[in-house]
Amino acid sequence: GDRIKAIVGKRRKSNGRSHIWVQIRTEITHKVHQTKFVGKLTLVDLCGPGALSAQESDIESGKFANRSFQVLGEVIDALQTNSPTVPYTDHPLTVLLSDVIGGNAFTTMITCLSPADEQLHDSVQTLQLANKATNVFNRPLVQQFISADEIRLREVVMNAANEEQAEVTMTEISTIR
Repeated sequence: GDRIKAIVGKRRKSNGRSHIWVQIRTEITHKVHQTKFVGKLTLVDLCGPGALSAQESDIESGKFANRSFQVLGEVIDALQTNSPTVPYTDHPLTVLLSDVIGGNAFTTMITCLSPADEQLHDSVQTLQLANKATNVFNRPLVQQFISADEIRLREVVMNAANEEQAEVTMTEISTIR
């Protein structure tokens, strides 16, 4: 049958809770057609919730991490229920994640759980958030930037030709892109 492997190491005594955010932005410019495509790859590693009593060395970072996890759950709840307002601005983390969660992006969520008994509560909270996130659907849209020259060309064609000729010419212009 199916088996799950867990690699267990020694836990550090210091607070190792942190968020990591890496974003790679690319631009592709077509010089002949003067169009531009922009893409972003965002990699985020979030620490999960945790008891403040275990945060002996840095209570403030523990509070920040727990609050960010809570607000992320509120954002996912709002998106899942199609709420008219989504609380992206309630925390800096959710502001950064606004285009990734419920925005214009393809999103994959990977969760990490601890096999340790003392981490069961945290693992359950992480699984609950991941389960809610599966009901959030993004609708990515490829945005094209049209150059000023192309806009002027479209205006000239529309003004100079009758409607039938303009539609044919506009179709030809679109296929050239």
